[in-house]
Amino acid sequence: MRLPESPPTDWRRRAGITIGLLLVAASPLVGLLPGPGGVVVLAVGLGMTLRNSRQARKLYVRFRQRWPRYGRMTERALQTARRKRLKRQLSEKNDPE
Repeated sequence: MRLPESPPTDWRRRAGITIGLLLVAASPLVGLLPGPGGVVVLAVGLGMTLRNSRQARKLYVRFRQRWPRYGRMTERALQTARRKRLKRQLSEKNDPE
């Protein structure tokens, strides 16, 4: 049985934002290397920033409203992770131990 996740403390939230922004800033440098590494680093950095920053989430919502086509692509990726999490939670609920 897993323990419920507690909300991140202030220093963890700030560390997540800082690391996320550093990854976003480093993605053009990693992009110079052969392969799709820059895109992966950018996606991880944006994900960490969105998860820990309320202001970044507001900007993301405005982005989705202004350009719905691109917003649908990112939303599809986010829904996949959300579905996996919900499926795991349901299986834990229904699993008698």
